[in-house]
Amino acid sequence: MAGSLTISGLLYEGNYEEWIVRMDAVIVPHFGHPFSTKILPWLPWDEARAMTVAERREAISTFTRDVASIIRAHVRPGLLARLPQGDREGNRLFLTRLEALAKPFPFLRLPADVRARIYAYVLPRHKVRAMSKFPIIQVSSLVRKETLPLLVSRTKYSANLFRSEASDPNRVVQFARESAENILCDHRKQLRSFSLGLLRGVPNDDWAKLHFTFSNESGLQVTTNGLCAESKALVQKHVADVEANRKALGLQGESIILALVSKPELWVKGVLNN
Repeated sequence: MAGSLTISGLLYEGNYEEWIVRMDAVIVPHFGHPFSTKILPWLPWDEARAMTVAERREAISTFTRDVASIIRAHVRPGLLARLPQGDREGNRLFLTRLEALAKPFPFLRLPADVRARIYAYVLPRHKVRAMSKFPIIQVSSLVRKETLPLLVSRTKYSANLFRSEASDPNRVVQFARESAENILCDHRKQLRSFSLGLLRGVPNDDWAKLHFTFSNESGLQVTTNGLCAESKALVQKHVADVEANRKALGLQGESIILALVSKPELWVKGVLNN
C-alpha cells in the first residue's frame, strides 16, 4: 500500500522528525488530514454539520481510536512500553509523549567517569581470535576512543597453529606477529590475555597451549598445557626474563607480544622438539 511503513519505519529514540513525516503518508490516505499538525481528532466540516452532537462524539471517538491504533503499530515496542497505558489513547497527548521519549539521550553530556561505568557494564567479555566488531565502537570517534582500551583489556585473544606449520620457528614468530596485528596498535598496552595453541592436525585437538596473561599486580605470566617438564621450564625462564625487561621498559600488555616474538630459538629448543 502506498505510504505504508515497514519495520524499519518504526519510531525509536532519535528519529521522531523523520517518523512523523512518514506517518503523514499513512494517515492522510485514510483520514484526509495531515498527521504532523497534531490537530486531532478532526472531522470534515460537511460531515460534522450533518451529524447530531452524539454522532459527532462517537465519530471523533472512533477516529481517535483508529489513529491511536495506527500510531501504536508504528512505534518500537520497547519505546511504547515506557508510556503509561492511559497516554496511548488520546492522539495529541500520545504524540506529545512520543516526541519527548524519542529524543536521543544526551549520553556524551554525561561525565566521563559515568560513561566509563556504563561501558564497563555493557561491554562483554569475549574469547575471540580477532578484534570483534561491537556496535558501540561505531557510535562516534569519542566513544570508540573511550571504549577500545576496555574492550582490548576484556578480550581473551587466541590463535592456533597446526603442528605441521610449526616446524619452522620463524613461522611461529611470524604467526604470532600476524595475530598481534589483530590487536589495535594504539591499545596493545591494554592486552591482558593471549593463548597460542599448537594443534596435532585435527581441529580443536591441542598438542600444546601457552596462555600468556598480564596484570598490574602479577606482571607477565604464562601457563602451559601439553609440554614436558624441560620445555615448561624453558618457557617459564623466558617469560621471567621478559618480565624483568618489561619492568625496566615500563611495558604492560605489550610484554605478551614481546614474549611471543623476541626469542625464535625457544620454539626449537623448547616447545617444538618436545
